[in-house]
Amino acid sequence: MIDVSLISKEAPKSFPINKLFSWISLLVLIASVVASGLVIFMLMSSKDNLVQLNLQLQELDKNINSQQETIQFAQSVSVADQIIGSHKYPSRLIDFLEKNTDIFIQWTSLNVDLSNKTIDLSGKAHDLLAIAQQIKRLENSKVVSGIKLGSVSSESGGVSFKLSFSLDGSILSARY
Repeated sequence: MIDVSLISKEAPKSFPINKLFSWISLLVLIASVVASGLVIFMLMSSKDNLVQLNLQLQELDKNINSQQETIQFAQSVSVADQIIGSHKYPSRLIDFLEKNTDIFIQWTSLNVDLSNKTIDLSGKAHDLLAIAQQIKRLENSKVVSGIKLGSVSSESGGVSFKLSFSLDGSILSARY
């Protein structure tokens, strides 16, 4: 039979390497859990940042679209301005003549050459002094140049005459 006295009654002591390995394993496990938590937190945080960046990008896209619409509108206005600027308004010539005609002058005919910007007028005046005053009035205008007095003839009750001059094109433009 076996002698029981030879068997130790105390449990054998574990080697310190086993304890060290257990502690290292526990520390690695804790570090892994903490690192996993940090990675999950960073992913959530970066997802929120990504959503915010997408919202900012959409806002910038709206601003760019708005600016492009503004540029297109400005170009349309520019084209319209060019069209209006090149349009001729002969009615302004009538207003000009009405405002710059002496009270003793009566125009009997009007011939307008828009391409050369010249005006030929025939009229009647009370006397030669009225014709001279009319010519002086036109000379003082900023839009009239090259005034030429044509035929002058005496008629009953006054004097008939012909007058021609050149116009500055601004009187016929939209900007006058």
